[in-house]
Amino acid sequence: MGRRLIYTVLFLLAAVLVVYLAYEAGMQVRHRRAIQVSTEAAPVQAPEPAREVLLYFGAPDGSHLASEIRELPACREESDCLESVIDAALAGPETELMSPYPAGAKLLGVRVQDAEAIVDLNKTFFTAHPGGTRSELLSLYALADTLAVNFSYIRQIRVLAEGRPPAALKESHLDLSQAVVADFRYTRPMQPAAASEAGMHGEGEQR
Repeated sequence: MGRRLIYTVLFLLAAVLVVYLAYEAGMQVRHRRAIQVSTEAAPVQAPEPAREVLLYFGAPDGSHLASEIRELPACREESDCLESVIDAALAGPETELMSPYPAGAKLLGVRVQDAEAIVDLNKTFFTAHPGGTRSELLSLYALADTLAVNFSYIRQIRVLAEGRPPAALKESHLDLSQAVVADFRYTRPMQPAAASEAGMHGEGEQR
């Protein structure tokens, strides 16, 4: 009687062990299948391609604007795209071109209203600017032309100094109470008379 009880207990323990091992094996198979399905269901996200933009800076001799091609990270929102282009422009060229912007100039914000980009810049953009008719013209038209060439719906810019309309950039050569219309004549060397006339009126020819 004692041996039969022992055999019965051993048989039951063996049966329980077999069931447990079968359960564990089944769980491992289901786990591997779940991982495989999860991997197949989640496609690999391809990195978004960089976008190519055109930035205008000063020519090495400072006589006119010249362009530089730059690759920037892809963007989806209009504000992000505008900010990245302006930030890249204010950071300066990566070639032998000259930056028409003063060191320390920063973008505070930008928005588009109709065909006009309203660009809010820090006070350094104005206070640290060296001044001079040609220098001021190149600074403003470099920015206006850069935005117009990369965003076809933008025709002109209006600059703010930390949220407020400035009277002028530095020495009142350009009236900033009016918008600065993109003018691609400044991508060619300016004659002194033409530069003086443009500075007096603060106007340019639309693209």
